[in-house]
Amino acid sequence: MAVTLMLSGLMFPALMHVRENAHRIICSSNLRQIGLAAVLFADAHNGFLPPSEYGKSGGAKQEMMAVHRGGAPENWEGLGWLHWFRYFNGPQVLYCPSHHGEHFYDRYEELYNHPDRRPIYSNYHYAGPRDWDKGTKRRLDRGKEVVIATDGLRTIRDFNHSVGMNVLRGDNSVRWRDDISGRVKDMLPPGEAAAQSDDDNDDTRYSRIWDLIGGSSG
Repeated sequence: MAVTLMLSGLMFPALMHVRENAHRIICSSNLRQIGLAAVLFADAHNGFLPPSEYGKSGGAKQEMMAVHRGGAPENWEGLGWLHWFRYFNGPQVLYCPSHHGEHFYDRYEELYNHPDRRPIYSNYHYAGPRDWDKGTKRRLDRGKEVVIATDGLRTIRDFNHSVGMNVLRGDNSVRWRDDISGRVKDMLPPGEAAAQSDDDNDDTRYSRIWDLIGGSSG
């Protein structure tokens, strides 16, 4: 019995590592599907990315993990427009298997068919359709210079992989960005209440985060 417990203890970290690597691959695949959907959207909208109320100047940038703002059924937001226009098979693609926060697909499944006053959150953070400094619209033809989305950044618990994130760019590449030092993670609001109330210097905070990730506003 003691030997079995010891072996189990030795194997558990290795199994967790294998599981997390598998989750990263699934997450990367999800983002590539989102990227293809963004290409289809841009092709039908003069090269531009999906609109975002939260992405406007003075908008709540931490809320750009939302795909529906709640309220009227037509209040789709950011990456949610890709679902609305049916550019991928189902909303499950918007959810990372490593997510450990409050926003699992099961929580929102019914709302995708019948939106109501409650907002819907995904596990991926949209970088937005505009350059936050210049106010100009961002286009996919800037390719890898443009970051479209990454793993959730709304709170620390939305930081899906703990030590880094998958980053989707305009050329539909998805690359892993290490955050072992916690530079990005430590800039995030610590919890749900802070995410809802901490809007001071929000543009500055998220501009710095996207700059660290790799230049979203190009």
